[in-house]
Amino acid sequence: MLLAEAALALGAGAAARLLVPFPTLARRLARPPQSGKPTTAEEIRPIRRAIDAWTRRLPVEPKCFARGLAAFWMLRRRGLASNLYYGAATIDGKLKAHVWVKSGDHDVVGCDIADRYALLAAFPEPDAANRVSTG
Repeated sequence: MLLAEAALALGAGAAARLLVPFPTLARRLARPPQSGKPTTAEEIRPIRRAIDAWTRRLPVEPKCFARGLAAFWMLRRRGLASNLYYGAATIDGKLKAHVWVKSGDHDVVGCDIADRYALLAAFPEPDAANRVSTG
């Protein structure tokens, strides 16, 4: 069941990257979670494994953006805290972007190379869940 969910989430993430204007997507990603309870490595591991399993088996490797959206959505669906990070770097003379997802202190996807990229945005902002609206 988790593999089916990961397949759908990866497909939706790839479609969103192509079809949804980034400002619209950013507004949706920036919404604080409904609950966002802290996670454990044991809760994250099956989600990461399902996404990685599809990444290895698909004829075209999903971009980091699709993988990040899939992980972000799958964690959120379970009420688990997560942040999607968007960064950029100049690599071999070309501007490159990268997306990675963390849940609390736990790496979910894309974190293995995140230190190569300058952080441009985080969704939601890491402290957004702790903010209180003043009206």
